[in-house]
Amino acid sequence: MKNTTDRLCLIVNPQSAGGATGRRLPALKDAAARCFSSWEVRETRRQGHATEIASEAVSQGFTLVAAVGGDGTANEVVNGLMDGDTARGQVAFTVVPAGTGSDLIKSIGVPTNVNEAMTAIANPAGDRPSDVLLVTCESEGRPIVRHCINVAGFGINGDVVARVNSASKRFGGLATFFGATMRTLASYDCPLVSVEWVEADGTERTWEGDLYGAFIANGHYCGGGMWLGRGGSMQDGLVELTIVPRIPVGKVARAIPRIYDGSLRDLDGIIFGRAKQVNARIVKSRGPVVVDTDGEPPGNLPLQVRVLAGALVVRGVWRK
Repeated sequence: MKNTTDRLCLIVNPQSAGGATGRRLPALKDAAARCFSSWEVRETRRQGHATEIASEAVSQGFTLVAAVGGDGTANEVVNGLMDGDTARGQVAFTVVPAGTGSDLIKSIGVPTNVNEAMTAIANPAGDRPSDVLLVTCESEGRPIVRHCINVAGFGINGDVVARVNSASKRFGGLATFFGATMRTLASYDCPLVSVEWVEADGTERTWEGDLYGAFIANGHYCGGGMWLGRGGSMQDGLVELTIVPRIPVGKVARAIPRIYDGSLRDLDGIIFGRAKQVNARIVKSRGPVVVDTDGEPPGNLPLQVRVLAGALVVRGVWRK
């Protein structure tokens, strides 16, 4: 049945997936016309453009805004839909998957086929008030504030993201992120950092040590299929925090498969918690410690992440 209620704005990154998204625009438009009475496609032209388009879409009365691209495009769109701790208006966010890394769809359940995806997002029964992360970090001595919908992190994962974004992505998400991780591991100099977090019951916890990386998961997956948010929910007001300290090389090799099957937190020496706020700072480091938000590196430590519980309506096909 065609959706006659929503006004849909499809924000398309035509360069995602090596330009394949742009070539699939006719199929996207056909699917939109089949499923929605009122819809419009707007293409991004530069980095950050999706944020501007999303903000304009809310002010123009669109009720459903979809990111068509990878997780970076989704991040930009969410930043255009949010204003501080709240959404800009009565709008729902969703994703039509495309791009090198489309990990967010694994949490919200939108199918990968464009026709099936459009059918799914035409159903407003999939609307749920969902959590958004408010991330504050630093770049060149000035504060940077970003919203994050899927997974934030810092340490080696920030360096991996920077490497991925400067390299060819023609081999797809899993191969691209795995290769970048292996190359970064070979030369990574673990910084000494301090991490503090607040658990759901208000208990304050602290860890300090030499760090490989830390993941702060709102969604389930990142990095082309790394399962760091096992057991979590985008509607529980909490993140799954996984801290990977410096560990022996042999244990690193054993840890790699666990990143993908969701059992990394069960490995001896890994620190895990469920938190509503996370703070991190450098104690000692030879250089900056990179932060990433949904696969984009906005800045460096120090870092604060706050969970904005139920701040944005997300339309998906939820597992539970």
